[in-house]
Amino acid sequence: MKTHYIHLHPEPFSQVKNGTKNIECRVNDEKRKTFSVGDQLVFENRGNGEKLFSTISNLYTYDTFSDLCEKHPPSTYGGTSKEEFLKNMQQYYTKEDERNFGVVGIEFSLI
Repeated sequence: MKTHYIHLHPEPFSQVKNGTKNIECRVNDEKRKTFSVGDQLVFENRGNGEKLFSTISNLYTYDTFSDLCEKHPPSTYGGTSKEEFLKNMQQYYTKEDERNFGVVGIEFSLI
């Protein structure tokens, strides 16, 4: 079992903490390809350094964030709509990132 760290801005961190978000979405780059079901995932709040500990329960890989949205309701990844989620992802990842790496939905359960 490995331990992985993910830094989150205060709002998504709060969603993880209060249980309204249980899938973290990222590009499936080399770092994320080392994640496995059963690994520990530690979320760190960029605002105050608070940490939450969880276990990876599933990994969902897709070609694009849009594909991910088609398979999972926005409530599982902290969004209110597909459009809002996709706009938010554009702040962090380019279309080229999506094409080069694909995306991964990291489902987790808080410990």
